[in-house]
Amino acid sequence: MEKLALHGGVPVRKDPLPLFEVNLGEEESKNVLEVLKSRKLVQTHGIWANKFGEMIKDYLGSKYIVLANNGTSTMHLSLIALDIGPGDEVICSPLGWISSGTPSLYQNAIPIYADVDPEFGFINPEDVRKKITSRTKAISVVHTWGLPADLDPILEIGEQYNIPIVEDAAEALGASYKNCKVGTLGIFGSFSTVWNKIITTGEGGFLVSDDQFLADKAKHYGNFAKVPGKGDYFDGLGYNYRMTELMGALGVGQVKRIENNISIRRENAAFLSKQLESLEIDGLQIPKEPNYGKGVWWKYTLLLELKQFCASRDEIVKAIRSEGILCDAPVLPDNLQPFYQNHQIYGTTKCPWDCHYYTGLSLVDYSKMCPEAANYSDRAIWLTGCSPSLNRNDLDSIIHAVEKVLKWYKIN
Repeated sequence: MEKLALHGGVPVRKDPLPLFEVNLGEEESKNVLEVLKSRKLVQTHGIWANKFGEMIKDYLGSKYIVLANNGTSTMHLSLIALDIGPGDEVICSPLGWISSGTPSLYQNAIPIYADVDPEFGFINPEDVRKKITSRTKAISVVHTWGLPADLDPILEIGEQYNIPIVEDAAEALGASYKNCKVGTLGIFGSFSTVWNKIITTGEGGFLVSDDQFLADKAKHYGNFAKVPGKGDYFDGLGYNYRMTELMGALGVGQVKRIENNISIRRENAAFLSKQLESLEIDGLQIPKEPNYGKGVWWKYTLLLELKQFCASRDEIVKAIRSEGILCDAPVLPDNLQPFYQNHQIYGTTKCPWDCHYYTGLSLVDYSKMCPEAANYSDRAIWLTGCSPSLNRNDLDSIIHAVEKVLKWYKIN
């Protein structure tokens, strides 16, 4: 048995593979240079951001788009457009990224986290139904790790209770659910184009919707709530969430390659799954694609049955990293983050939980809200492997490192 690099052995790779790689081409550089030459750097004075928006609309088949500076802003704008405010609740997923739920707090509403299924980490429709109250004004669904969540049950709940569904598709641009692109089935689809996503504009994001009124409202509040044609006249509390021309220029080049890159990601994921399956390591759960859709494999997530190994998940992650494969582990589920435990976001107050507008429990107990999400997070490893820039030797080294580490720690 090979000695682990963590214990002084020879690592599988001397040149570590990063968890994410920025995949840029010559066209992006050319486009950015054109923006710099034009001296028109903001969306309201240039052409590139809007061109990017039109390309994304065509790609997704959406009627309207709202460009923004990041995916957190787009989630916030969706709630503004839906009139979410003090006293309201928004049901959210605890896995994904913290800003899937925190925009509710920006609106002084209360995020209520629904638990997840144990296989994929998607929000559980049964728990969503249990968490609905008269205060529930929206449901946010995360397409976790680049795979499509099962939307039909959530959409049915939304229709039954007249609750709008916002799809947080930040990690899943290009994924499909029953032959429809994710992000196009809810009232809003929110996407991120930060540096490590399926396509990148450095920072950046966008909302799509088929509802013109809501899209226009989100766009209005993302541009300071400035009234067109009236000079410096503002009819609400707006935000500077605009996308820049440099972001748009990057995006134009990225969109042209998206389907090719997704195809390579899917091939890489299929190769990893086939090779890992062949290792026949008890206690290793290999990710599968849901039978109702196609993923883009933003992250390739292994799940471990830890009682089968004589090491903690974190030690296993450390050992794989030492072999030159820079894997990672999920952070805490959102509901377990410290500020949710102490209910403090506004100085020493307990607002918005302890607020006369809110008729629910004054101090919502987040600590026991999503036990399955905590269990999932404790067992998960995010594995390098699906970047379009990786070659077969890279993929082989990933398999080698995982096999070497898991067999070292395996309890026979």
